Amino acid sequence: MTPGERIRSIRKELGLTLEKFGESLGVSKGAISAIEVGTRNLTEQMAKAICHMAKMAKKKTKTKKKKKTKI
Repeated sequence: MTPGERIRSIRKELGLTLEKFGESLGVSKGAISAIEVGTRNLTEQMAKAICHMAKMAKKKTKTKKKKKTKI
């Protein structure tokens, strides 16, 4: 899996459009698209921000699952 494919996978797991994902990272949807298809490099700062978003989403998912099992 290429870095761009991984970014696309994370974005889709988060349920975000190119536009919303870009907004949350402070870049355009075109920039995200270019990263996903491999015509633009991912910066270290953006990679860290994406990792942080993915970790936060996983924590929310785990919390929701725990609440559901307690009911």
